[in-house]
Amino acid sequence: AYMADLVERPIINEYIELLWQSLKDLWPNLIRKNRKFQTLLSCDVDVPYKCTVKSIRKQILELGADIILRRNPLLAWRNLKNFFSIRKGELRWDVNNTFDWIISECDQFDIQCVFNFIALDTVESNYDGCYSISEPVIKNLLKKIHTKQHSIGLHPSFYSSLSEEVIKDEFCRLLETCKILGIEQTLWSSRQHYLKIKIPDTWRYLENAGISCDTSLTFSEVAGFRCGICYEYPLYDVINRKSLNLLERPLIVMDGSLFFSSYMGLDFDKAKQYVLKLKSLCMYYNGDFTLLWHNDTLSSTEQRKFLRTILQRDRVCE
Repeated sequence: AYMADLVERPIINEYIELLWQSLKDLWPNLIRKNRKFQTLLSCDVDVPYKCTVKSIRKQILELGADIILRRNPLLAWRNLKNFFSIRKGELRWDVNNTFDWIISECDQFDIQCVFNFIALDTVESNYDGCYSISEPVIKNLLKKIHTKQHSIGLHPSFYSSLSEEVIKDEFCRLLETCKILGIEQTLWSSRQHYLKIKIPDTWRYLENAGISCDTSLTFSEVAGFRCGICYEYPLYDVINRKSLNLLERPLIVMDGSLFFSSYMGLDFDKAKQYVLKLKSLCMYYNGDFTLLWHNDTLSSTEQRKFLRTILQRDRVCE
């Protein structure tokens, strides 16, 4: 799609319109099922808090850097308070604690956000989160998200895409934790960590585990229509020639794709223009404008302003 210069076009939606018009020409009385445009935001909770708080040695080094290198004693004081508050189950002082802001913005624009959590049984991996789903601070966060009527999803770990057992185990850990907290959901969605997926194997693993919807399909390197469509659709196992009870919700925009220098490397103005162009196409086809933002990328005022602009439902490409 990228090499054919199609990543910025929902080419399947274009084909659908051509097909529909041909059908209408033959049968003018045909009635088309109505669709409504919606913005769907999700947040992958990779780093809910600064990982230095897990180690006294690392925290001391961080405080020293705040005072000596950054010459910011106020920041050092905040990080010290954060070190102790995390152990009490509170995220109040952590720079990565943007969850209240995300929830508030979603409520303002009538958007339900899905927060995807890593439920790996160890925090020693170099690629996965530095937290445990059973920590008091994470349990409090899960309860807050549920109380505010937003959703919780699974973020299967780095190596999970190759193992049905790992995916089942991690999903069971998430379900058990939520059950203890009194959190119930009818549907559970997931997104693979680092977008690592082996098709169609990982899809089978997710279906067998009880996941209802996968949201992993996008290109890390560039935002756009990897699947060629802005509608969710049922998946098909081409190896076993079998329809799956698993939906794919194509991911249109991921924050890292826009701003990482190794990917698109856009500044805020160019990123805004690009994203609003994609959003206008989703609006035109009454599709789903799906976004992924990480909580730890929203610490600055400029970053928050950018996402707020994108979420405004009346904004399209200018």
